[in-house]
Amino acid sequence: MTWQAISARPCSAECILKVITLSFKRYIKERTNQLDFLIVVTTLFEIALASFAGNLKAVKSLRILRAIRPLRALTKSSGMRLAWG
Repeated sequence: MTWQAISARPCSAECILKVITLSFKRYIKERTNQLDFLIVVTTLFEIALASFAGNLKAVKSLRILRAIRPLRALTKSSGMRLAWG
C-alpha cells in the first residue's frame, strides 16, 4: 500500500461521514467541505491512475492539488482564522 492510499483514508472517511450525516447537498454548500471534497476526489483519482498508468506526468501534476491539504487545517482552526483575517 502506498503512502498516498494511507494518507487518503482519514480524509476520505471524514468526507464520507459528513456526507452521510449532513446529506451531500448540505455538505457541499460550505467552502471548506468543497475543498475537502476536491482533495479527496483528486487523491483517489490519482491513486487509480497511478495503479493503471504508472509514472505519468498527469499523475504527478495531481499531487500539486494535495498541497492544498495543509491549508484545509488552517481554515478549520478558529485561531488561524483570526490570524488570517
